[in-house]
Amino acid sequence: MLLSKFRSWLKDQPLSIRRMYGYGRRFLRPDPTWRDAEFRRMYKWLLQTQWWPRDKLQELQLTQLKNLLVHAYETVPYYRRLFRKQGITPESIVTLQDLQKLPFTTRKDVQQNLEDFLSQNMALEQLQAVVTGGTTGIPLMIYHERTAHAHEEAFRLRHWTWAGYRPGDRLLILRDDFLGREDTRGRLVKWDFSTSRNALVLSTFHLNEQVFPHYISLLHEFQPKFISAFPSALGILASSMIRYKIDGIRPNAIFCQSETIYPWQRELIESQFECKIFAGYGNSERAMDAVECERHEGYHVCMEYGILEIVDEMGNPVEEEGQDGTVVGTGFDTYCMPMIRYKTDDIATYTQKRCSCGRDLPLIQNIVGRLQEVVVTSDNERIPLGVLQIRSSGYRNVEQFQFLQEKRGRLILRIVPAPLFSEIDANLILDELKSQFHNRMKVQLVRVSHIPKTKRGKHRFLVQKLALK
Repeated sequence: MLLSKFRSWLKDQPLSIRRMYGYGRRFLRPDPTWRDAEFRRMYKWLLQTQWWPRDKLQELQLTQLKNLLVHAYETVPYYRRLFRKQGITPESIVTLQDLQKLPFTTRKDVQQNLEDFLSQNMALEQLQAVVTGGTTGIPLMIYHERTAHAHEEAFRLRHWTWAGYRPGDRLLILRDDFLGREDTRGRLVKWDFSTSRNALVLSTFHLNEQVFPHYISLLHEFQPKFISAFPSALGILASSMIRYKIDGIRPNAIFCQSETIYPWQRELIESQFECKIFAGYGNSERAMDAVECERHEGYHVCMEYGILEIVDEMGNPVEEEGQDGTVVGTGFDTYCMPMIRYKTDDIATYTQKRCSCGRDLPLIQNIVGRLQEVVVTSDNERIPLGVLQIRSSGYRNVEQFQFLQEKRGRLILRIVPAPLFSEIDANLILDELKSQFHNRMKVQLVRVSHIPKTKRGKHRFLVQKLALK
């Protein structure tokens, strides 16, 4: 009872008081993650494996793959049926290339056979359930073992250390969280401070003109050394800072994951904060993981995490330098609900190049985007949203924007105007888009009071209503 009252009291205190308390707490009682023996074991191992030669990492992958396939065949009804239908057994998989003997697993397969995807030797009450909406907006229930969280944290920390991060460094979090909801006393929570992580947490649901001055005040006081954010949310914050000529926030690095980061977003954010983005790619299904290092020459595929394939429209491996293909993943940490050759809607660029950092982990040259993140012109050409150049000075007086496509060759641009937005700004934006689409797309600009976010607080730049396959 007393502890509950103290926590409620603490949440009412200004940031300075909460930071003082956090310093003492971390000194006496470090972050619980570091008290987890499985996390410490995994993290120490990953610091070693990142420097292993490619052939040793491939041997590791083959061993982990064989173990996963035997487990899936023996305990998971869906994969047992699948193996028998294909006329193979786990022993048929002798090399990593033999994995291609198995068909793809799709989101629809999981949705329609959820119970049969669960391992029969694991109790459901011992698992952690996660609901993901993906790019389709259709919910999908995913289950993870509790040890999987420790492993995820180990992979995350290894990535962050490539940017110089050390646990306890001042961290700004601008991602999905409990924020944007009412607390136990019915008050709307817009910011919080994590004492265990030394992290200022800002609600992604309140990036608007009203709360902006308070957020900036907190940022100037806190002076984050690192930022972890949705690129869409951080882009909105950076745009507002540029519009009001606010400076003085200079982190060492920014970590972005969970969304496609467009080239114009990267340019905007890195320019405003004068530091590099360390982007990451993965999914809630935990089928693959790829992250940028300090050289920023591509995304390193974490071979210890799983197997990442890039396939063409026929399902064959992409092997041509610079060719785009669909990402397929097999996660090694998915024993309770195996994800074997899980086909995503994500598009990536294949490369054989090796990074100059010295790590022999393979590279993906680029994450182009997702199937739903393309617009279709009047002559039926598909254009990834990421290739559009969002550079017009008209955007400086725009709080937020979002594209909507319901018909081929027609695009609606929803904008939330800032107070100084004018017809001049609107014409600059439309002229830029007209030039880039070469008159193959009719763009209508519509002013709106707000743009709804997803349940996780993400801002979608494109709502694609066309049936794309």
